[in-house]
Amino acid sequence: MKHLLHGATLALASVVAIPASAVPITYTLGTDGASGMLGGNPFITSDLTFVLNADTDDIAPTGFGDLAVKASSATVIFNGSTFDILSPIGLYAGSGGFGMWRPDDGNLLEFEGSEGIDLSLATSATALTYKYTQWSGRGLDDVDTSAGVLVFDDQSDVSGSFGAVLAPVTLVPLPAASWMLIAALGALVGRSKLARHASFAR
Repeated sequence: MKHLLHGATLALASVVAIPASAVPITYTLGTDGASGMLGGNPFITSDLTFVLNADTDDIAPTGFGDLAVKASSATVIFNGSTFDILSPIGLYAGSGGFGMWRPDDGNLLEFEGSEGIDLSLATSATALTYKYTQWSGRGLDDVDTSAGVLVFDDQSDVSGSFGAVLAPVTLVPLPAASWMLIAALGALVGRSKLARHASFAR
């Protein structure tokens, strides 16, 4: 009976074991008083919000002492309207600071005084000071959006915020076969207890 119970336990473990998966995370970077152009239309002292979606298992070293993650999707909210960011975009954090960047090109936003940000953790909205460091004299590629090319002027000491939210963990229901195996295991345990009581009664 012990061998039978042991075998059933191992079988149960092999059925109900669920491999660890990536945890989706959403980063939000708010900026106040930005200026530039969107789709050829200039804007001045406007608020922009960048929303980047990624998975925590995509966070990886950059080779420069930082960690970085490339967004699976991203949007920019401008004057109450939301537009898709079509160009590759991501975040980096580490000894070199924290910011948003083009993985195939260079930095777009650099946040000052932001040491200690962990890209894998949920973070309450935190006030930060940042600077735009986009294309002025640097020859960097444009950032394409569903509203056209986004270009913002180089600026420093601009107020902003950063926050990160992890997706809630969803419990995966056990398949019917697992419940049947659990019921069978329970029956075996019950029979084992009855057998032990019977032997004591003798």
